[in-house]
Amino acid sequence: VRSQGYRTKTRHNAGMGEPQSLIDHVRSLPDPRIDRQKRHSLQDIIMVAICAVISGADAWTEVEEYGQRKESLLRTFLELPNGIPWHDTFGRGFGWLVFATLSSILVLASHQLAICRNCRLTR
Repeated sequence: VRSQGYRTKTRHNAGMGEPQSLIDHVRSLPDPRIDRQKRHSLQDIIMVAICAVISGADAWTEVEEYGQRKESLLRTFLELPNGIPWHDTFGRGFGWLVFATLSSILVLASHQLAICRNCRLTR
């Protein structure tokens, strides 16, 4: 199955053992942004937003606030070299994404969580 350049075949589906983590799926997304304008990795933007939404955020300002409150935890699995992105950055980052691609990743990750007892959000 293909969705806007993201291939939904995983190591688990390919018979290679443990399923990919959500962060592995996010890393595989193409980043359409111009290199000189990348202060924050697309992976960091998406993962902070996913964690914030799971925790109840429903606006970009709330995603930024969540990131500020949980920055030390987020740094255990994200790089965040320039800190937590501003709320405008989250909005622009998601504006670049094709939602069919992101939803494919989230569906795959949720299916893997459903079939794997020891799955982790990150590696």
